[in-house]
Amino acid sequence: MLSNLRAAAKDLKADGKSDVDAAIQAFSEIGDLTEVLNEITNKTLVYSKNNISIYNENQLKLANDQTFNPTEIESIKLSYSSDNVEILASSDGKIHLYEYMNSENPDFFAQIQKTGGHLSIQAGVRPRLFGVFVPFRTKIILALPVNFTGDLDVDNRSGNMNVQEISLSSLMMNVRSGNFKLADVEVQDFSLDLSSGNGKFENLTTEKLYINAKSGNLKGDKMIAENVQIIADSGNCVFENVHFIGLDLKLNSGNIKLLNSFSIEANLTTNSGNVVAEVVGFKALKAKSDSGNVRISVPRDMVFDFDLKSGSGSSEIALDGVSYEVKKEKRKTGSRRGNASNQAILRGESGCGNVSVKEVL
Repeated sequence: MLSNLRAAAKDLKADGKSDVDAAIQAFSEIGDLTEVLNEITNKTLVYSKNNISIYNENQLKLANDQTFNPTEIESIKLSYSSDNVEILASSDGKIHLYEYMNSENPDFFAQIQKTGGHLSIQAGVRPRLFGVFVPFRTKIILALPVNFTGDLDVDNRSGNMNVQEISLSSLMMNVRSGNFKLADVEVQDFSLDLSSGNGKFENLTTEKLYINAKSGNLKGDKMIAENVQIIADSGNCVFENVHFIGLDLKLNSGNIKLLNSFSIEANLTTNSGNVVAEVVGFKALKAKSDSGNVRISVPRDMVFDFDLKSGSGSSEIALDGVSYEVKKEKRKTGSRRGNASNQAILRGESGCGNVSVKEVL
């Protein structure tokens, strides 16, 4: 504990504190030593009025409860550092902030500012030494009215995010480390930066969707969007039963699956991995893998021009009513049932793998 106390004081001095102020603040952040001693002796911890276990998040007690009038709020900025955060629908038409903690120290409560129609909610002090023997546990809930149409901007450095049953004008989220889950959400403009963790989306309706993911899998089901741009570095991307007007999905390393879906224009690209596309209604579809197989499934009566090519593999199209020419050994260009100038265009390409087109089963 002494070494951690010294380290905390050193960090505070680096932040500009004097020796005395750094020492005082480090001691103030050590937490309740009764809690530490109880943990060492494996007794049930006593936090002020509440008897709770530090290991079960479901047993955290409500430490801070704040209520706001939604008619006075146009935008919300929510910032936390290492907390699990949920954004849910409120039952009484008001905006609520619930902070569950295994401490009732008011220094740990959110710092709240309201300026005009903007509400800023920022995490309170997070104890540096609380976790020497006793982990600091929190769960944060922001509850919004179902008819709230303002803007929400969320920044969470480390912790899981869960967003459910809300309606917004815009939703911007920055999750640096943790899993992200969204369900039953309607928003005009949705932007997500996910540095490390998985993202799961279900029943999302939006006009504009932007996702930038560094490391982790992305999975979506029953999504409706007009313009979608997804940039991912490492992980698999699987979207099923989605309706996208325009989709641009670029993946550096991982597999892409677009299953049982509708998209007028879709561009699916991965540098390393397989691409599987089951798409109806397209006017332009491109599926490309620099290193991996490309498999495309189209409706039985779909009419389109196509260009299929593979660097070191085969290119096959197993459909009726197809005419094509072999421009090179592994490239086929042609059409299916028609030569209209406005018919759909399908492109499949693999640098190192096979390219195939078949009917949707």
